[in-house]
Amino acid sequence: MRLVSLMMALAAIAFCSSAQGQLWSIGEQPFPVRISNLPLSRQKAILQALEPGIQRRAKEFDLDPEEIAEVRRELFMREVSTRAGTLLLIQSWGTPLCGATGNCAVWVLDSENRMVLETGGNGIRVLRRAHHGPPSILIYTHMSAFQTGLTLYSFDGSQYRQVSCQVETYSDATRTYSPPLIERGPCEK
Repeated sequence: MRLVSLMMALAAIAFCSSAQGQLWSIGEQPFPVRISNLPLSRQKAILQALEPGIQRRAKEFDLDPEEIAEVRRELFMREVSTRAGTLLLIQSWGTPLCGATGNCAVWVLDSENRMVLETGGNGIRVLRRAHHGPPSILIYTHMSAFQTGLTLYSFDGSQYRQVSCQVETYSDATRTYSPPLIERGPCEK
């Protein structure tokens, strides 16, 4: 069993390097649709699904009630059609949940408005490869001017789980790496 898990992790890591699918920025600009501009019934359904995640982040970032209200007002989304149905990529943009490095809170809802992923980063790629239905998702995280973190998530039948993590280093104090130096490691929780 351990060998099978290791082989799956190695395959997932190799896949990160050759990821195919559209890449969208999370921190540089908002997704095209402001949730507050949707019909009221759709707004309510989305906000109801997001509320536990908003509350978790509010506690983590020690947000006051006005900042939490700002987060709810400044939610943007992008709908992505996949073979398994529509995914809603939702970002908090321009709020305390969006850092100076461009890493912002991001949530993924399925076509029935169930939260299937709660994370953060500065880029998201919905991959062509699927696992248990919905496609895998790659999250990019700005770590420094010379490093990007990549976390691969695969669907386990009910939600997305971290499958592999790596750091791409483009240069350090002594040299530039082309292609980037890739270090694989354990995923942070």
